[in-house]
Amino acid sequence: MLRLFLNLQCTLFVATLLTLLVTTAGSIYANPLSSPDQLRGSPPITRFVTDLDVSQQNFCVEQDSRHIIYVCNADGVMEFDGERWKLWRLPNREMVRSLAVSKDDTVYVGGYNAFGYLRRDAYGQATFEDISSRFKTQLAGREFADVWQTVITAEGIYFRALHDVFFWDPKTNATAHWHHPGSFGVLFEQRGKTYLQFRGEGFKVRAGQDWTLVPTLAHLKAPIFQVAPLANGNMLAFTSKANSNTGWIMFDGETATPYVVPSALPTTETLAKMKALADGSIAMATSNGRIVIIDSTLKTLRTVDIESGYLAGLASGRDGAIFVISDRALYKIAWPPAWSVVSAESNNIGSLHQVVEWNNKRYALTSSGVFQLRETDGGSAVFTPTAWPSAYDLLGLENSSALLAGTHHVMLIQKNQVKQLSKELIYPRKLQPSQFHVGRVLLGTEHGLAIVDTRKSPITISATLPRDVPVRISHIVELSATEVWVGTTRHGVWRYTLSADGEMKEAARITEADGLLTGLPAEASLAKAKDGAIIASTRAGFFKWNGQKFAPTDVDGLAKLRGIEEAPTLVNAPDGTRWAYSATRVWHEAVAGDWRQVDVLSLRRGGIGEYFFMSDLASGVIDKNTIGFVDSHALLLHHRTAIANATPLKIIKPPSPRVQLRSVTRSFADGKTEFVPITDEAIRTFQAEEFSIRFEFALPEYMTNGARRYQAQLIGHDPMMSDWSALRAFSYSTLAPGRYTLLLRAKDSSGVESEITPFIFEIAPRWYARWWARVIALLCFFAAAWLLILLYAKRRTMLLAKQNIVLEKNVAERTKELADANRRLDMMAHIDGLTGIPNRRRLDEYLPIVWQHSQEQLKPISFLIIDVDHFKQYNDTYGHLAGDELLRTLAERLLPCLRRTEDLLARYGGEEFMVIMPGADCDVALVTAEKMRALIETSSLGITISIGVSCTIANSSQTMTSQLRAADEALYQAKKLGRNRVEVSANATTIKPSHP
Repeated sequence: MLRLFLNLQCTLFVATLLTLLVTTAGSIYANPLSSPDQLRGSPPITRFVTDLDVSQQNFCVEQDSRHIIYVCNADGVMEFDGERWKLWRLPNREMVRSLAVSKDDTVYVGGYNAFGYLRRDAYGQATFEDISSRFKTQLAGREFADVWQTVITAEGIYFRALHDVFFWDPKTNATAHWHHPGSFGVLFEQRGKTYLQFRGEGFKVRAGQDWTLVPTLAHLKAPIFQVAPLANGNMLAFTSKANSNTGWIMFDGETATPYVVPSALPTTETLAKMKALADGSIAMATSNGRIVIIDSTLKTLRTVDIESGYLAGLASGRDGAIFVISDRALYKIAWPPAWSVVSAESNNIGSLHQVVEWNNKRYALTSSGVFQLRETDGGSAVFTPTAWPSAYDLLGLENSSALLAGTHHVMLIQKNQVKQLSKELIYPRKLQPSQFHVGRVLLGTEHGLAIVDTRKSPITISATLPRDVPVRISHIVELSATEVWVGTTRHGVWRYTLSADGEMKEAARITEADGLLTGLPAEASLAKAKDGAIIASTRAGFFKWNGQKFAPTDVDGLAKLRGIEEAPTLVNAPDGTRWAYSATRVWHEAVAGDWRQVDVLSLRRGGIGEYFFMSDLASGVIDKNTIGFVDSHALLLHHRTAIANATPLKIIKPPSPRVQLRSVTRSFADGKTEFVPITDEAIRTFQAEEFSIRFEFALPEYMTNGARRYQAQLIGHDPMMSDWSALRAFSYSTLAPGRYTLLLRAKDSSGVESEITPFIFEIAPRWYARWWARVIALLCFFAAAWLLILLYAKRRTMLLAKQNIVLEKNVAERTKELADANRRLDMMAHIDGLTGIPNRRRLDEYLPIVWQHSQEQLKPISFLIIDVDHFKQYNDTYGHLAGDELLRTLAERLLPCLRRTEDLLARYGGEEFMVIMPGADCDVALVTAEKMRALIETSSLGITISIGVSCTIANSSQTMTSQLRAADEALYQAKKLGRNRVEVSANATTIKPSHP
C-alpha cells in the first residue's frame, strides 16, 4: 500500500509539472485555428467500399509505388486498384494484422501465426510466400499469434509479435529470432539503427545478433504504441497515459524526453495510428472516426471528420494524400488540400447565397437568415444565427452600419437593429459601392438598377430603370462616373447613362446590332479584361467591347473549354490570375493563356452561384491565396498554399498514376479459363481454336468515383480507337489467325492521359491453313485438273471439236445472260427498293439462321426495332416524296453504327427498321441503340427515333418470335414514355460481355 501510495504521489507530481509546462507554453502552441479569421473547411474525401464477400474487420492500409492499395483484413490481404477489389488469403486462412511495402513493391505480410510476402507472378496474380515456416525449430510448436508490426529496415525485415520478434534478410536469406516473456513494444529504425522496446526493461538497439540496452532509454518501461519520423530526423511517440500532453515523447536518437504538444490534441487513449506525411506533417487516426493532422512544427492542428467508427489504419499515399481504413470503407483525403469544403447541409440554414465580411466578422447570407461564419479548433465551420432576415448581399458603411439586400427590401443594420429602407417590393440582389460617387451604392434588383444615396438622412433609394422590363441584375461594372454596365439573368446586357452627380438618366439594352449574341435565355455576365475592356459571357460565347461594338473573343483559350450554351462567369483574382465558373464547373488560368478545368465534381453540393475573397478580418488585407465559390449547400475554397505555418520542405511531386494492364485471360468453349502472362513484352502465340480473350485494366487514381475514362484499339481487329468510356475491361471473341496489338489509354479526373506498353499476341493458323499446306494443296489441285483436262481433250477432241466450239459459245452467252438476270432478281428479291438495305424477305431468311446458330453455341443475340417518331406527321407536312427521301437518308445514317459484318440492318415495314446483332449482349446492344438514337437526334434530319431492345442467350426454351415480340413491346414502351428514347424489354437476360 505504501508503494502504491508513493507511485500515485509521483504520478500526480509529474502530471502537475507537465501541466504547468503546457500552461507556460500556451502562447507558443496556441492553435491558430481558434481564431475566427481562419476558414479552411474540410479537404476532399473520396470513399470506396469493397464488393468482396469478406469480414467487415480491417486493421491497416498501405500503398505501393504503382499506387495499388493493400488492406489488412480478417480474411487476408485485400488489394484495390481503383476499379476492382481482390482478396489474397494466407494458407492458414487467418487474419492479416500488419503490412509493409518495400521499394521494389514487395508486400510483406504479418498475419496470425504466419508471416511472409506476396509474390507477383507473370500473370499479375499474387501468391503468398511463407517465411514463418523457417522458424519452426525456434518456436518448437509454440504459437506466436498476431504479428502486430512489420518493419522494413536497411538490414532486413522485422516481424514483431507480442513475445517474439522475427528477422529475415531477403538479400542473404539470413534469419534471427528473439523471445521476451515480458512482451515487446514498438520497433523502429532511426539514423541507421534499429530500436526495440523490451517492456519492463526499456529500449534496446540491435547489435549483431543481440540487443543492447540504451541507458538513456532504460526508463521507458511502459508500452510505447506508435512512432513517427519528423523532418529533423527525430521520432515522435505516444503512450497510453490519460492526458495527451503527458503521453508524448520525443526521440533524438540517444535520449527520449517528454514533449508538449498543442492542448487541443486528442488524448493518446483515443489515438489508434500515427503516420508521417510527405509534407512533414503527422497524421493521427482516432478511435472516434477523426483524423488529426499536426504540422511539421507540431504547433498547428487540423481535424477531419471521417465517420463515427474506429479508424484502424493510416497510410501516406504516393501523391501525398492520406489513406484511411475503417471497418466500413477505404477513404482518401487529398493532402495537402488545394481545395476544401465548408458544408452547410447539416446546419439547417437553407440555401447559401453569398459570403461577406463586415465589422471584423464573416457572414453567410442564406435563404433562412444571416449567419456568422467562423471556424473552430478542429477546422469545422460554425454557423451562428443572427437576428437578421434572409439576404442576398450585405455592404458595410462608414458609420458602422450596413445595407442588407433582403428578399424583398433593402434594409439598414445599425446597432444590431434592422430597419426597412425601401417602401415598395424591389427584390434587391446586389450591392456595389460606387467608385466615382462617394456615399452612393449601385443597387441591382430583379427590376433593374437603382441608386442608394447614403449621404442623405434618411437614406434614399431611386426608382429602378428600366421601368417596363423586369430586368434581374447579376453583375455590375462601373466604367466611369457617367457609365455603368450590367449583366442580367434573362435580358442580356444593359448600358446605363448617369448624370455628372450620379443620377440615372437612361438605360439601353445591347442588341445583336451591337455585335452581342445571347442565345436563350439571354443570360449574360460581365467582367473586365486585362486591358480594362468589358467582356460579356453569354450562352452564345464570349464577346469583347471595342468601344463601338462587341466582337467574339476566345478569352485566351477559355472559349474552347466551355460547354454548349454554357456561359461561364469570369473572375479577376487579387493574385493576378483569372478564374471562371458556371453552375457545375470551374476553370483557372494560373499562367496567362493556360486555362484548365478544375475538378470540383466531388466537392459540389449544388449549383455554383457566386464567388468571394477572404481577408484578414483584423487588418482588412485581402488573402490573395484563397478564393471561395458559393454553391447552394457548401462553400468551395481553393488555397494556393495548402498548409499555413508549416516548415518549408522540398517535396518532389511523384508522377501521376498510370493505367495498368491488370490481367489477361482466355476463355474456351468448354468453360475453361487460363491467365496469360503480362509482365514482359514478349509476343504471345496462341493456337487457332475457339476462345475469347479478355483484358482487365485500371488507373489507380482514387480521386472522384467514376471519373476515370478508358479507350482501346485491337489493331488487326478494330479500325480505330474506341470512344472514351468507363468500361474497365474489353473482350474479343472469334478472332481470325493473325497478329494483334492492344493499345490502351486512360484519362484521369484532371484529363491527364497515360497508356500501357502495347500488348502483342498472335493466333497461329491451323496446320491445313499454313502456307506450306496451301502450296501443297494448290499443286495437287493443278495436277488433278491437268490430268482431267488431258483425258477429256483426248476423248472428245476428235468427235466434238466443231460442235463443242459452237456449244461453248452459246453456253457462254446464255450463262452471262442468266447470271445477269439472276443478279437482278436477287437484288429485287432481297434489297429494299427505296432504302437500298435488306428488305423484309431477306430479314425473314436471315433470322432463323442466326437464331439457330446462337442456340447451338449458346451465344447472346440482340434485336433492335427502330421506328421514326411522328412519321405520319412528317409525311403530311412535307409530302410523301420527302418522307421517302427521309427513310433513304435515315438508313444511310444508321448503317455505320453497326459493329461488324454479322450485324444486319433491314427495313421491317413502313417507317420501321430492325437490327439483328448476333453475339451481342445487352450492354453492347444498348450502347449501339443509344448511339443510333443520339446520332439521329443531333443530325440535321429534324426527326427522332424510338428503339426497342430485346437481348437473350438463345436456348431451346425460348422462341425467336417471343424475342421479337419483346423488342416490339419495348418499342411500344419507348413511344409510350415520350419517344426519342431507348427501352429494353423487361425479360432481357443479363449476359457476360463477349466483345468490346
